[in-house]
Amino acid sequence: MASPFYNRKRRAEQVDLIKQIGIRMRAARELCNFSQQEAAARLGYRSSSRLSKLENSIDIKSIPLSIIIDAAKLYDVSVDYLLGLSDDWEPVDSAMPERVASRWLFAVWEKARERDMAAVAALHKRLRTIDAVTGAVVGATQEAQDALEAFAACNPGFQDMPGGARLVRYVTRAAEMALEMRRRLHNVNLECRMARPLQTEIDFLQSGT
Repeated sequence: MASPFYNRKRRAEQVDLIKQIGIRMRAARELCNFSQQEAAARLGYRSSSRLSKLENSIDIKSIPLSIIIDAAKLYDVSVDYLLGLSDDWEPVDSAMPERVASRWLFAVWEKARERDMAAVAALHKRLRTIDAVTGAVVGATQEAQDALEAFAACNPGFQDMPGGARLVRYVTRAAEMALEMRRRLHNVNLECRMARPLQTEIDFLQSGT
């Protein structure tokens, strides 16, 4: 059984290592000119609070090994540097253009995604208004059709009257077109609703949390 002195020593070493990792993580991020929020997003965090705790050694219980590996790739430094085993932090010059291009592409993709989702939300809002009007049209045409059928039932020779058959045909056609319009609008609404869960899943996979 380990002595209390040994356990305290091991704990102190662990705390020192976590502090060292936090310092190196912050230095590597600043070396690449990443903001904390931008780096957190690239590392898969939903917000920058987790990365802030890591850099400031607030959470000293554990540091996921995966985040150290991902940070080494993102900042283009060695894992040894982040662990404090090496002071050689300078990234390879040939990797600089790739990193700059990657940051630019990520920013462009993020703006395009936000723009597309805003457009989908605006379209969905407009479709709700159109859906309400369509419902009113369907209801009105159905009422007209019911009224015409009731009138025809009270007047057996109605369709033989001048324009009677034509009126029946037009009212029936209007009711069918109104129902078809509602069906097509319903399909568009379904497509808009499917876009939102898909984006939620994408955000969850990117967050890694």
